[in-house]
Amino acid sequence: MRMKNPTVFISAYRNVSIRYILYSRILDYLKNKDLRIVVFLKDGDLDYYRDKLRYPNIIFEPVRLKQSMTYLRSSIGIYLNLIRVFMYGSEGSFKNNSPEVWKIQYDKEFLTANVINKIKYRIVRLLACLGNHSLLLRSILVYIESKLFNGKIYDLYFEKYHPGLLIVSSTGYMIDPFIMRSAKRNNCKILSILHSWDNPTCKPYRGCNPDFVVAWSEIMKRELNIFQDISENKIYVGGVAHWDVYFNGAYKQNPRSVFVKNHSFDESRRIIFYAASAPKTFRKTFEIVEYILNEISNNKLVMSSQLLVRLHPFYLSKGKDGKGQIVDIYRKRIEEIKSKFGDLVSFSLPEVNILTDDVDLPIEDIQNLGEILSHSDLLLTEYSTLMIEGSIFNVPVINVALHKFRDTDKPVSVLENLNHIRRVIDTGATRQVYDYDQLINQINTYLMNPDLDRENRERLVKQEINTNRGNAGESIGRFIYSLIGTG
Repeated sequence: MRMKNPTVFISAYRNVSIRYILYSRILDYLKNKDLRIVVFLKDGDLDYYRDKLRYPNIIFEPVRLKQSMTYLRSSIGIYLNLIRVFMYGSEGSFKNNSPEVWKIQYDKEFLTANVINKIKYRIVRLLACLGNHSLLLRSILVYIESKLFNGKIYDLYFEKYHPGLLIVSSTGYMIDPFIMRSAKRNNCKILSILHSWDNPTCKPYRGCNPDFVVAWSEIMKRELNIFQDISENKIYVGGVAHWDVYFNGAYKQNPRSVFVKNHSFDESRRIIFYAASAPKTFRKTFEIVEYILNEISNNKLVMSSQLLVRLHPFYLSKGKDGKGQIVDIYRKRIEEIKSKFGDLVSFSLPEVNILTDDVDLPIEDIQNLGEILSHSDLLLTEYSTLMIEGSIFNVPVINVALHKFRDTDKPVSVLENLNHIRRVIDTGATRQVYDYDQLINQINTYLMNPDLDRENRERLVKQEINTNRGNAGESIGRFIYSLIGTG
């Protein structure tokens, strides 16, 4: 028998979590059920989302981010979390490669620090190395952390609402372990809904043991089982909720004639789409953009082309209307490029609202991205999920690896060692370029033969999105409802 109006907690304070859970059909399904839903958001964003998500059965509470981050950023909190960054399970040759990539970044940070921090860092690496070979030690380290940071600041909410289920968007990343540990103490089941394909490998080892996990695919299920020590019978493969719109016909795109007019483009020219990533990580974006435009202007491409540049939300600041506008330090460079190349280039801003210290990522922005991809002849990206999204629309994909890895002296191509990126590259669905000559040659190759690698792109989509295409949100919503309030 189902309890009357059972309560579910949803901790979704990160923008990607909000998009995945609250803006998809997951919430659409749940909000119409006999549930009381309590959503935890960043303290300063409550009014914004109260106004946006006006449903009678949804209550909003502060996630107490500042207080939780105080614990996370304490000296011992930093080092315990760092152990989990480097510590994962493994099985034979099936290993998580992300620690070797993150080692490049953390070595630079800690091995150039004072002697005390160097010693602490080496102890962290030793403990993580030992933990990699022992499930018992991994469990002990997580147990110790749970006792030191028990999440009691959230107990008042469990005492107030008595939820039957807590939903978080990780297996224990950032402040999620705190509220998860409070849930454990208060006999509340925990469901982790992973919002991105890299979460099993690139986020730290789980900070708590969830009762259930929702994964994108069978591959993610295996990674969760082996790397995060989560039993297979706890993992539900639900699909990719925020990509439902790409498969179910929920969005309508403008015809190409309208699309090119909106961007002041020439309908007869090919459209090269450059999806820029975070500027602090990929620092050469404008240099690369200008190089491509020079090659277009000098007729170095085999077909007349134009460049559409989509900026990452981190390029934006908050305007007077709350909408995103280009940050001053980037505006001058963009204006110079537009002045120099005119209608050969268009800059597209993501459709986001800038909040206190984050951005809101509405589902409409994904729809806009789908329209861009549907009209693009070629996609340039930097190892992002757009490798998959471009393949959904059968757009040839080139990874631009001309940057350095963050602020190190290593090339950004070290990202190819990450498990989730390596398996994409291994399908042959993407081409990688490491210098400017390769970039132009590969652009020309795809312009001449856009069907090149078509079968590989289809293989990639089948590999990464193999469950509930078009109805993942509803399927995950049904799964959640099956877990709530049974007595």
